[in-house]
Amino acid sequence: MFFNDGNGEYSEVTKERAPGLENIGMVTDAKWMDVNMDGLMDLLVVGEWMPITFFIQNEEGDFGDQTDLYLPDSPKGWWNRIAIADFTGNGLRDIVIGNLGQNYKYQASTEAPFVVYASDFDNSETMDIVLESFFGGDELLPVRGRSCSSEQIPEIGEKFPTFSEYAKSKLFDIYGKEDLESALKLTVTQFGSVILYQDSPGSFDMQLLPKTCQFAPVNDIVVHDVNDDGRMDLILAGNMYQSEIETGRADAGVGRVVLNAGKKKWRALEVYESGLFIPGDVKSLIKIKQSQMPPFLVAGKNNAPLQLTRFPEPENVNISTTAPK
Repeated sequence: MFFNDGNGEYSEVTKERAPGLENIGMVTDAKWMDVNMDGLMDLLVVGEWMPITFFIQNEEGDFGDQTDLYLPDSPKGWWNRIAIADFTGNGLRDIVIGNLGQNYKYQASTEAPFVVYASDFDNSETMDIVLESFFGGDELLPVRGRSCSSEQIPEIGEKFPTFSEYAKSKLFDIYGKEDLESALKLTVTQFGSVILYQDSPGSFDMQLLPKTCQFAPVNDIVVHDVNDDGRMDLILAGNMYQSEIETGRADAGVGRVVLNAGKKKWRALEVYESGLFIPGDVKSLIKIKQSQMPPFLVAGKNNAPLQLTRFPEPENVNISTTAPK
């Protein structure tokens, strides 16, 4: 965190003003918002392997982590992007947060979190990664197979000479309980993209976005009243092409228009309804406006040109916002 000294120069004040930010993790997005309605801007931070985190500013200009107060049991995810707007019309700002989605090899919940360990398991003076693991009943089981695991740590192939022996083993059997307990451990409890409704000042009700919004990662979000009905709608996009070969990429996303039907209900449109089609490794979306023309949606993709899509005139958007039951 840097403060403007007033003469065009900035000084770092993270340690003094917001010590919780010094080693917070792999931050992917942060937004300013007056969470507690005290007239001071607070900071909302998300990232990979991180909970949704609220840093609340006091009158002295210091920021403290008060996540437990505003979002108890805040879920850890692979959060990508934050969008803030009043979606219910109650005068309070709500929060939409994009995540990996629920249409992927990796799954997670509070009861069965997705877990990753990192340590020098084979004493080779380099870090080894136990990439995936999940709870099978009361046991922690590996997701990676014997072949990939033994390529990284050859001793596994010697310890478990057959696939059958490996398949019958628990994670602690393979890597050793003591080594795992001393390793760096990261967890995820939620891969779904969510919305936090602010029903009263500082009180949030977290809900998942519609199921069709979970088909692919949500890497960016544009808030726009698509059908000019006075309610703010969502435009989502994103995929994830970077992954190991055995896992495959998350590439089911082609962009999604999600109409706000009111009363915390949404209608996610299909491509044939919205006309929006943004395939590829989409990493960013932005709305731009020129003179009297309808706005454009600009999509930024890895290894591809920018894609421009013109918004339709609101009077030409004749789509029912009735949410599915």
